[in-house]
Amino acid sequence: MAPVTLNLPAGSYTVTAYYSGDLLHAASTSPVVTVNVSGTGFNLNVNPATVTVAAKQNATVTVTLSSVNGFADAIGLGCASLPGGVTCHFSSISANLTANETPSQTIHLNIDTNNPLTVGSSTVNTYSGNRGAYLAGLFLPFSLFFGWVFWRFRKRYAAALTRSLVLLLSGVVLLLTGCAEINIGYAAPGTYVIQVTGIAASSGIANYQNVTLNITQ
Repeated sequence: MAPVTLNLPAGSYTVTAYYSGDLLHAASTSPVVTVNVSGTGFNLNVNPATVTVAAKQNATVTVTLSSVNGFADAIGLGCASLPGGVTCHFSSISANLTANETPSQTIHLNIDTNNPLTVGSSTVNTYSGNRGAYLAGLFLPFSLFFGWVFWRFRKRYAAALTRSLVLLLSGVVLLLTGCAEINIGYAAPGTYVIQVTGIAASSGIANYQNVTLNITQ
């Protein structure tokens, strides 16, 4: 009789063998046998699992990785199911787990809701105090180009160019004084569920944890 192979996840199982019988042998049932399957892989935990953050701001959580039953591999980290305007920045995008490593590895995850001036793994909130400088930098190339056009064609189109210049300067003043605002991909307020994921490079074992993200006004 060929052996039977079962791939069972970690846990405790009761196994019973049945034989239906034939012309020479009667039917029979074996005693119940308890089988304990030890899992291998890694645990991934996010603390806290519920994050409340204002729109255009960011929050930092801690991701903890631990080896299970001697598991060792390189774990790549990422985020899934992100809503529009939300980005994830890890202090390290991978972790090398060794067998039964103690203490567990911790990595910081910054969830940004989306500040356009903050990028990379060490996200900080600097937008509120630098909006004027940021917008001035955006408009500088356009101002230089418009100035050249005005000087080049000042006699032929003086009236039209003057009106355009007044409108442009008015818009710049409004933006720099805070009377108008540019929305660059910010996340909408609401409640979302994102997944913080980890995938082992060699074995392909994957793990994740859901994180509830509450974005307020």
